[in-house]
Amino acid sequence: MSPTQVDLTQGPIEPSSSPLHMAIFGSGYFAVKDGEQTRLTRNGNFMLDRQGKLILADGSGSAILDAQKQPIQLDPTRVGEVAVAPDGTITVGGAIATQLGVFDVADPRGLVPAGGTLIAVRPNTELRPSVATVRSGFLEASNVDPASEMTQLLAAQRQLEANANMIRYQDQSLSKLVNEVGKIS
Repeated sequence: MSPTQVDLTQGPIEPSSSPLHMAIFGSGYFAVKDGEQTRLTRNGNFMLDRQGKLILADGSGSAILDAQKQPIQLDPTRVGEVAVAPDGTITVGGAIATQLGVFDVADPRGLVPAGGTLIAVRPNTELRPSVATVRSGFLEASNVDPASEMTQLLAAQRQLEANANMIRYQDQSLSKLVNEVGKIS
């Protein structure tokens, strides 16, 4: 048995038509507010809610945080004027609105899956500003190779079946031993 691990390698970057879709090139994570907790994610599928809050477009409504870990608020009527610089600076109509919070951790062992695309940060794990580049109009796809994962799943299933057969054979042998020894005496 081996522990479940999160693959932190970057997935392929694909173009998108929305200026609110963002991808991180390099090591780093977007900070989001999940309830009362600050979580991390590489999911850059963002949208504005009716109040102009930048949120994850995954149905969770998690607020995207700026560099000071505060929710990002933009004018919802000016979405077409939003631009994001490679350093994460968000401008609306040419005026700086805020700095997108992109963070990194020194030790990836301090990261724990929190469900969906969110990652929890263990206590005493330092979040530091990332030097990664942000690209607006792109999304990062999954870094999972379905073919290799299916192959590994089938191999694990075969091992499970082989172990189940060994237990069944041992159980049959013990049953025979107990039943036949009892008849001889």
